Amino acid sequence: MTDTDEALKRFKGFQDAMNHWEIHYFPLIQEDWMKYAEQAKRDLKVIFDEYVYKYRPQEGRMAGPDVGSPPDHDSQWDIIEKVEVDRSKIIIYVQKNTQFGDRFRHTLGLHDGRWMIEKSEIFWDDKRKWGKYFL
Repeated sequence: MTDTDEALKRFKGFQDAMNHWEIHYFPLIQEDWMKYAEQAKRDLKVIFDEYVYKYRPQEGRMAGPDVGSPPDHDSQWDIIEKVEVDRSKIIIYVQKNTQFGDRFRHTLGLHDGRWMIEKSEIFWDDKRKWGKYFL
């Protein structure tokens, strides 16, 4: 298996884990945020520890936890537009098929033998440039 194949496999593993997390926690958080928020954060931390390099727990989804519907990550619906190799990094471009049809760019690097997401960006159409996206 090539580095690109392995990085894609890991990225799809992240997407699937996040998809399951959101599907599981969305109705629970809607029902009783106080009751389920801490467990949702703990379960999210497990996913981030596995797939995201040096994340900040006070940012993005971890701060909330931020859970939505439809899920933000879905390997069945999201379209991988292209994959680039840049030195020791793999860059995956994703077109969303849900919500606003946003485009994302995820940079993965190899850490302790595992491809991990180092940076995620969203393309801002109005500014015509990439901006930081908090997972």
